[in-house]
Amino acid sequence: MPLELQILKDQLISAIKLSGERSYARRKPRRKSIPILEGLICDLERFVTSNPSDGQAWDLLSLAYECLLRYSPAAVALRRSIELKGAATNKDLKRLARLREYEEGWVTIGITPDQLKRIGDYLEGLVPFNSNVEREPLKNTEEWLKHNAPDCWEELMDRIRRAGHHSDFSVLNNLVRG
Repeated sequence: MPLELQILKDQLISAIKLSGERSYARRKPRRKSIPILEGLICDLERFVTSNPSDGQAWDLLSLAYECLLRYSPAAVALRRSIELKGAATNKDLKRLARLREYEEGWVTIGITPDQLKRIGDYLEGLVPFNSNVEREPLKNTEEWLKHNAPDCWEELMDRIRRAGHHSDFSVLNNLVRG
């Protein structure tokens, strides 16, 4: 592994730890990790542009995209990594399936990861972490959707409810944070 790529890998590992996210059921990373992850994506994109046949670099780029909930580009980068390796490992296949599953989950609800992140940012200041809030309706979520998705807010609210989220507390702590 080239030294530049090893440095990027080490930085990515540190950023993942800082994000507070685990490998499964990722949700919005901690705010302080986002600019670091964005910078690493730019650096890794530059690296794969200069070294398009480096499978490890494509794999790291895939992981960085995944950390920011960008499942579609993560899957594209992972497929490129697999192509360059010549064969997929069981780990690669499981990760690719997981990326597809997560992306389909967003499609089912109809909210993109970026929208979910912004809903989370909005709700964080409004929804205290206590059990009484669990029974309150989706007032703040609805308000955000009316303002940010005026053409389809009712359908999105229906999908959120059908997914089992009936309060702002549930949206924040189960849908956004996972």
